[in-house]
Amino acid sequence: MKHRVIITGGSKGIGKAIAERFAKEECDIYLLASNKENLEKTKSELQNKYYIHVDYYAADLKTKTGCENAI
Repeated sequence: MKHRVIITGGSKGIGKAIAERFAKEECDIYLLASNKENLEKTKSELQNKYYIHVDYYAADLKTKTGCENAI
């Protein structure tokens, strides 16, 4: 069974490193972060390197509305 993970702050830094670690294990990845351009770049990098499914949603998770929209 293929695992699916949701990673907040997944477009750069520690979140991106965590996403890459799960990508190495062939997990499907769902990235959440506030910067859409960084999310698109990370998605592309992971898909091209690991041939996995990556999707993302840009939302500011520091706000109630951002959290509600992400869910």
